[in-house]
This record gives sequence, C-alpha cells and structure tokens, in this order.
Amino acid sequence: MTKDYDYKCDLWSCGVIMYILLCGKPPFNGGNDEEVLYSVMNDKINFDSEIWNEVSKEAKSLLMGLLDRDSNTRKSAAEALESRWFTIMLGKKKIGGKDNFENNQMMIKNLKSFNG
Repeated sequence: MTKDYDYKCDLWSCGVIMYILLCGKPPFNGGNDEEVLYSVMNDKINFDSEIWNEVSKEAKSLLMGLLDRDSNTRKSAAEALESRWFTIMLGKKKIGGKDNFENNQMMIKNLKSFNG
C-alpha cells in the first residue's frame, strides 16, 4: 500500500461507512490497529452473513467499487452517484421489495448496533 493519498481515499471511507450502515459491522476487523491494517490490505469484502441477503446486488456492487484497493480503478464520486444503487434510491423506487423508509430504518438500526 502506498502513501499517495488523493480524493479517492474519501471514496474508500464512504465505502467503509456504507458497509457499516448496511450491516452494522466494519468491512475490515482486527483486535488491534496492526490486525485491522492487515485485514484492509489482504481480506476480501465479505457478504456472507445472513444480513447481506437483505441487501440489494446494486448496493453490493457499489460497495465493491468504493472499496477497491486500487485507487486507479476505485469509483469516483461522480461514478458512485451514477451507480444503479443511487439511481434507484434517488428515484425512490423499491429495492428488494423494501421502500426507502424501511431501508433507512435498517441502516439506522445497524449504525446503532455498530456504535454499541
């Protein structure tokens, strides 16, 4: 991992926050900073837990684009906003049978769970 930071680091952070909002846990974990850093550099994004069954493929696709380790191929803010997930959310269409209110309630619950 290099120390060449640019605006794409902010998109990575958005991906981490989005992941936490959707499932209540961080995408990379460890018992200390060194273990977390190892996880960031080596672990694959995990959508295996049961909660991810409730999350749309569009949201997972956006997450993969935001959490791309290669900043050259990581989604930009403009690309993220043009993603199918944002198009659906901003268009107030249902995602996976749930309306935006239900999705927002789920995200608030997950954020509270993470904070706890």
